[in-house]
Amino acid sequence: MKSNIDGLERDIEENIEKDTRRGVGSDSKSDGTNTKREYFISRYLPSKRFVAINLFGLVVVRKDKENLFNTTLFRHEKIHTMQMIETLFVGFYFWYIIEWTFRAVYYFFKKEKKLKDAYYDILFEREAYEFQDDIDYYKKRRSFQYKWLKL
Repeated sequence: MKSNIDGLERDIEENIEKDTRRGVGSDSKSDGTNTKREYFISRYLPSKRFVAINLFGLVVVRKDKENLFNTTLFRHEKIHTMQMIETLFVGFYFWYIIEWTFRAVYYFFKKEKKLKDAYYDILFEREAYEFQDDIDYYKKRRSFQYKWLKL
């Protein structure tokens, strides 16, 4: 099981390096050859408030916001993919929903924070936002990195 996860993480790291060099979602390189898109385009997903969503390792970009999707956001979503692999996907969504729910209820009664802060304060999101600009993060990231972030 460990070797399968390591193999998936290596594949993700290799794809990230390729995407960083060529640009995410590019239809053609500077030499005129076509490249493969690393994400899916949807008219309905995610909701209008968001540009992209990561569903079980597949990045879905909203069609009307595709122009806002860039390499930084792609790295952000790939960090989520690594988190999903570590927690066997189900653990990621379980923890994400539980943590958001508790934070949303808490922030609803605590007037100095807004409800959207519940999203930004989720452990998984904090890691993704903190390291989305770091091109080499995938090489130096420790397993379960988000648990070391300040609570």
